[in-house]
Amino acid sequence: MPEIRKTKIICTLGPASDSREVIGKMISAGMDAARLNFSHGGPEEKENRLNILSAINKARDRPISIISDLKGPEIRIGTGKQDLEIKISDKINFTLNEKEIQTKKKPYTVSVNVEKFPKSGQVMVEDGLLEFEIVKSTKTRAECIAKNNGLLKHNKGVNIPQAGHTGPTFTEKDWKDIEYSVKNNVDFIAASFVRTGKDVLELKDFLNRKDVQIISKIECQEALDNLPDIVKLSDCIMVARGDLGVDIPIETLPSTQYHIVKKCNDLGKPVIVATQMLNSMIENPRPTRAEVTDVANAIYMGADCVMLSGETATGKYPVESVSMMTRIALSIEKEVRNRINRYEIKQDDIYGIVGKAVAMSADSVKADAIVSLTNRGETAKMLSRYRVQSPIYVLTPKPEVCRFLSLYWGIFAYTVPVVGNVNDITEKGVSFLEEKKKVGKGDNVVITANLPTANGGQRNIAEIRKI
Repeated sequence: MPEIRKTKIICTLGPASDSREVIGKMISAGMDAARLNFSHGGPEEKENRLNILSAINKARDRPISIISDLKGPEIRIGTGKQDLEIKISDKINFTLNEKEIQTKKKPYTVSVNVEKFPKSGQVMVEDGLLEFEIVKSTKTRAECIAKNNGLLKHNKGVNIPQAGHTGPTFTEKDWKDIEYSVKNNVDFIAASFVRTGKDVLELKDFLNRKDVQIISKIECQEALDNLPDIVKLSDCIMVARGDLGVDIPIETLPSTQYHIVKKCNDLGKPVIVATQMLNSMIENPRPTRAEVTDVANAIYMGADCVMLSGETATGKYPVESVSMMTRIALSIEKEVRNRINRYEIKQDDIYGIVGKAVAMSADSVKADAIVSLTNRGETAKMLSRYRVQSPIYVLTPKPEVCRFLSLYWGIFAYTVPVVGNVNDITEKGVSFLEEKKKVGKGDNVVITANLPTANGGQRNIAEIRKI
């Protein structure tokens, strides 16, 4: 059997990946989930991408998951839609009033949608690529000095760490985008600038449904202060390093990433590491050595998913970027040690007990695959947390379970009927995977099933089989 990559790859769609041909090539290269960035692009672009994904998914037995990433209460720069060349020590004015924008001569005046300016501090644009020092300010206007050279682009993100984060987490645009996303059957909604567990609950209440999962993006210090509640209430976490790396001291970002990933691993929640992972591939056909090491370290740490942003949305080499991410993951996963002994299991945690027993069995016999027949996928989630080397094939009658499990490390879920007695179900499951060429003659397979009984209970089984 060919090598199976277990780390999931999320790709942002954009102008560079707007055709069915390119998206198809990205899928062949390793894309597991598509991200629609609601900070950029109009409804026609989103509609086109959703239509392409829908058509592709109809022909696939394991669909590509779709993630709607909300804009959130981001601060954005307004330049009158012009790119402005900035030189070090240039004076520039930031204003809250768009009518005051002036870009014909220096000093330029540009707008930002912040509530008020702090008395001092920095204004960071595009994840800190451009930095300005506040010299003098009022609540509505700030006079600044450029600290480096660069191009100031319209609608790029702005961070003003000293200003803090105020106002609602979800904007009027966000609520409209959520309704649009639900109407178009997306699988995940990524909430930007989540600050507390209450933000997650607010989104859950608004959705009021179980077939859309919530990804909470960790992007500010307040989210770090409330991390346990946010992780517990969310379905998935994203380490959004762009804004996070500006809101906190950048030298603390690696350790912060490690602690977020570990917290998610401990609670069995999938975690995404994002931002600038192969950033140089926006312009170049090969990444830097540092970028390759960054991706590798994220996988070592315990990331379930790694994400490409500009590399696949606007870059020159979208397919090559996915292929490179796949190659790195396949190489590093061989070195990832299992974590069977890392977690203690409570005596009343049936899924945990079964999951650990299956993981230990698969490790002992060097299983070629684990087959999990389930209605809920709880045992499979536990197995993913252990980072066993065997791929975990989940067979379930519920399409929503397949979608929910799509971002978990090492899990590959398929929608198939799970009916009949235990023997019939296991035989049909193994036959299904043989037909898909996921398992073959001579393979060692560990089979686990969590099935309903006639009296409304649950029956858990585990079996080791040589095909």
